[in-house]
Amino acid sequence: MEMRRFLGKLGGFFAVQGVLAALLAVSILRLPPSQDYLAASVRKHERLDRLPSPRIVFVGGSATAFGIDSPRIQQALARPVVNMGLYQPLGLDFILSEVEDALRPGDVVIVSPEYSMLFAPSSTDPLRQVVEKNPRAIRWLPPVLARQIIDQLHKPLGALVRRAIRESILGREQGPDAYPPYSLDSFNEEGDVVAHHRMPASAVSPRCTLGPPDQPAFRERLERLNRFHRKCVSRGITDYYSYPAAMRESVQTQRALFDSVIGELERRLEMPRLHGAEEMLFPAALFFDSPEHLRLEGKVRRTDLLLQA
Repeated sequence: MEMRRFLGKLGGFFAVQGVLAALLAVSILRLPPSQDYLAASVRKHERLDRLPSPRIVFVGGSATAFGIDSPRIQQALARPVVNMGLYQPLGLDFILSEVEDALRPGDVVIVSPEYSMLFAPSSTDPLRQVVEKNPRAIRWLPPVLARQIIDQLHKPLGALVRRAIRESILGREQGPDAYPPYSLDSFNEEGDVVAHHRMPASAVSPRCTLGPPDQPAFRERLERLNRFHRKCVSRGITDYYSYPAAMRESVQTQRALFDSVIGELERRLEMPRLHGAEEMLFPAALFFDSPEHLRLEGKVRRTDLLLQA
């Protein structure tokens, strides 16, 4: 009799847990897609997968996301364009790895990492966040980091559960990264950020992260670019290096260091350059909220130069 009562209570306990789990699962499934900036990774890869070759693919950080007019390039060159630019802290290795196997013979890929990408390492938190928004991104991470994220899978799942509970009780609440121009809706179909076109610019600090070109990190990233180039050549893919947009005032404060970095790139980078570095130096008035993000007028000027090249 005692055992029967115990089993009955145990069954009731599991039944309650099952109902709660079912309700939670329904809540999670009904969650609207994330509107965060990094969620654009999903749309960019869907476009990259969907479009037939030959395509023009831009690769870079947020300077590429903010600084290219892809529809205009697409119309002028009669080829579909995908702007894969997203976020500098994801690192050079990630932005190359995520497109490497998706490129096809006949494609033209234009690689334009910010100067800071040639020196600063990738940041673990943004890489985790992009995997949360686009789970397939785990394939493009270094194996050690990918294993860490898999081992700690309970963390993003826990965040999803908390979001489901909060939104079921309080309703949907936008996070700090869900506002233009740092939101999913800030991008056009081709992958450019366009929400900032009519927004007022903020004060921009004239900073530019550079280091001496004899740094081991710089040499490692230079070799990574060269490996990417060799792989493109072996597969019938045309690749170019496009120097990123940079603030002229910032460069002038460290002109000798800038010239030494450019000199090393010119000597050792195997990837053909689309244009010179000086052509992509713009006055501070053409930047939106950082020394990498061009305003609409700056984007138009940069696109003009790219089309000429």
